[in-house]
Amino acid sequence: MLRRIVRPALIILCILAGLGAAAFTVLSHQHSSAAQAAASEASMRVDGIVADLEALDTALQAYTVPGQNITTWAPRAAGLHARLSEEATAFSTLPDAGPAVETLRSTLGVLAKIDGRVREYLRSGDDLMAADLAFNEARGATASAVLALRDWRAARVSAAQAVEQQTTAQLPLALGALVLLWVVSLVVAFRRPAGEPAGELAGQPAGEFTRSEEHTSELQSRLHLVCRLLLEKK
Repeated sequence: MLRRIVRPALIILCILAGLGAAAFTVLSHQHSSAAQAAASEASMRVDGIVADLEALDTALQAYTVPGQNITTWAPRAAGLHARLSEEATAFSTLPDAGPAVETLRSTLGVLAKIDGRVREYLRSGDDLMAADLAFNEARGATASAVLALRDWRAARVSAAQAVEQQTTAQLPLALGALVLLWVVSLVVAFRRPAGEPAGELAGQPAGEFTRSEEHTSELQSRLHLVCRLLLEKK
């Protein structure tokens, strides 16, 4: 009676374990894909901000280049500064972006001050001081912001790779445990207990097996009795 309950229970357990392993595989893949997608989005945003920072730095330098007209480059610099401010706000919503955003906003403030000072030097005819600000101080501030952004991107990419490696390492363990569970369950479910008659495994109840042996013995006894009577008559 107990074996009739244990076998279906083990089969159900194996099915549930298989479903659990399948769900674990799907969820792990989704987690890894989400981490990779987040890293790709972070990389794209950093590339866009870095490109705008370098374009703003170039615009400030163009103020002081002979033959360039500040009235042409000033609106471009103002537009880039406004766009970078919006990008910094959007960038602040990303995970662990706080330090990089602070560096970016600080850099934008420094570049805005440099823009005003360069224009003042140009108006006063001090082109050398204007060029020094544009090519040295502005470039240094831009480089620090770019470094902070790229360090943040590298951290996000490393985190995504760690998630992928963890998923790759866990999947074989989960599948191995599932296979082991199936094997153990099959052995336990179909193993014949010690002392159980072979006829019961073949579907023949133990009582019928015993009765068959008694019937065979009885037939053999009658046959021997007939043979003895025949021999005595001879």
